[in-house]
Amino acid sequence: MEQAGFGKDIALLFLGIVSSTVPWLLDKLDIRMPKPFSYLLLCTSIVIVWWSLYKLNWLEHIPLVKGKEISLADAVLAATAIGFLLIVIKPVIWKDQTGLISTPTYVRLQFNESGTYPIIIDQKNMFRNTWFSYHVEDATAQKILGTSWMIFLVFDKPIDVKEIMINGNGRKLPPYEVKDRTVRSAVIFFQDDVVNTVLSINVKN
Repeated sequence: MEQAGFGKDIALLFLGIVSSTVPWLLDKLDIRMPKPFSYLLLCTSIVIVWWSLYKLNWLEHIPLVKGKEISLADAVLAATAIGFLLIVIKPVIWKDQTGLISTPTYVRLQFNESGTYPIIIDQKNMFRNTWFSYHVEDATAQKILGTSWMIFLVFDKPIDVKEIMINGNGRKLPPYEVKDRTVRSAVIFFQDDVVNTVLSINVKN
């Protein structure tokens, strides 16, 4: 019975260690686990590892906790505190191995009458915004047949771009396409003119 109990505790320890690596393994396979689930899994793994070490009497070999009585409630509380700190602090200061950060990244542009340039209403994590309008002209009649826009965004901090969401805040937008995107920039093409519209470009990361 004692040997069976030892085997169960070892299996529990192994389960706790493996479960803590699941988000990392999924990320390597380009499968993104929602962050709240990742933090919950990490906190659960901490409790499982602590409990198995306690049952195996191996905590006595860890200098930081040697000779200290740590209850299961203390372990759960500590894991909860770690999870809370990760949720609150990580989005602000976390950087992965590539130097990318997770931070709100967006710009809102006010387009007015045709033939005028947009005005920046609000922006976040934007180093520079540039736009060009292209006119299709009738050389014979000497008039403009149509206008297209190319918008260039340069981010202040590099981010892992997952999706670029574009909307006209209630106004219908002309056909558009994200021509290019990197960790530091995005290029968006609008086939026709954008007039009297508040254009929102939100870069999800």
